[in-house]
Amino acid sequence: METTLYEKKIIGGLLSGAVKPSSIDLDPADMSDFGNALRVCKDLEVVSPDLLAMKLSERYPEESFYTAEDFRIFAQSAPSAAVVFEAVDKVKGAALKTFLTQRLADVLADDSQTGAAILDTLKTTIAEADKNYKSLENNFLLMKDIVPKLEAVLRDFHEGVSYAVPTGFPIFDHMLLDGFSKGDLHIIVGMTGHGKSALALNCAKYQALSGYFVGVVSREMSDVENAMRIQSSHQQIPRWQMKRGIYDETFEELKKGMSELAKMPIAFDVRTNDIESLGVQVKRMVEQYEMKILYVDYLQLVGANKRGSRAEEVAAVSRGLKLIAMENNIPVVALSQFNRGAMQADVMDLLGHLKESSGIEQDASTISYIQINNSEPDLRVKPAKIQVLKNRNGTTFKPIMLDYHGETFTFTEGVQL
Repeated sequence: METTLYEKKIIGGLLSGAVKPSSIDLDPADMSDFGNALRVCKDLEVVSPDLLAMKLSERYPEESFYTAEDFRIFAQSAPSAAVVFEAVDKVKGAALKTFLTQRLADVLADDSQTGAAILDTLKTTIAEADKNYKSLENNFLLMKDIVPKLEAVLRDFHEGVSYAVPTGFPIFDHMLLDGFSKGDLHIIVGMTGHGKSALALNCAKYQALSGYFVGVVSREMSDVENAMRIQSSHQQIPRWQMKRGIYDETFEELKKGMSELAKMPIAFDVRTNDIESLGVQVKRMVEQYEMKILYVDYLQLVGANKRGSRAEEVAAVSRGLKLIAMENNIPVVALSQFNRGAMQADVMDLLGHLKESSGIEQDASTISYIQINNSEPDLRVKPAKIQVLKNRNGTTFKPIMLDYHGETFTFTEGVQL
């Protein structure tokens, strides 16, 4: 398991002051790249990038380390205390696996040992693992063990640290408590042609421009089509102008925007078909690129290796997306559709009309309903309304008004009701 990313988060949290070295319950020997750095931090208690680099070179003159500038970059990433504690658990889990794998390999490689001797060695190994990694053996945590993490989270809130990824629309963020919360599944639902994909790409564009690495799984449009929509919205050039016989002026404007478009940290996946494979892909992107949020367009087009009814398959996909969010500590935002009965349903009853499975409602932390007023099809700017139908930690049903610019697939904040 690649742990360097998590080790950087631990050192970054120590250098930024998010956590104190004494609060890190981790043996430096369990760290593959930064064990010596953790040792120095624990000895100093208060440490800075320059001091850490200097002490490392003094204590271990024969070894090469990251520079003070590298450590400054780790500190500038400013991981929250909760992120640091999560990274500690990840490193511990990887260290336990490495410890057991190496011990077992040594035992099996020694042909001279009898069965009884091997058994004794295994018992000793298990006892040592139980002692050194006791915190990993029980999924139940006592309140006294949770309180330090809670205190760290509340301190983060007090200092302005958000545990959510903002949507780009302040009024929407306010309803969702700062944006799409990490580790949760969020659903954007609506009728066909009511802007679900456009809203998701608007949020993705804003997040990418704000420095978040964004993943988009698209089972409806190609990667080029998605990129065209983002470029249309970003440069405010109507999508219908991007076609055969494109005007010279339009072509030159689009070419000017290519360099900025290429810098957006967005990755598209238009090939993964099933939830099991998607879990592997997302884990890789989080570890390699520190992906911060994932969009899935849309939920019902992702398959599952589960035999049963269609409702059971969709429920398995929904549960799989929830697990992806939890395991990678990122928001997963999935688009979904209503069944036909929703067209006659009252807004208070819409959750009962999620297409093909009630499991979606159970797994989601928030469900937001997007609706564009298409009663006047010739309008270039149409009123759009978002209502949060389910909100685990906030209010529901209060309308959020946006303006939808159909030619460029762009939403802007409108007059609020």
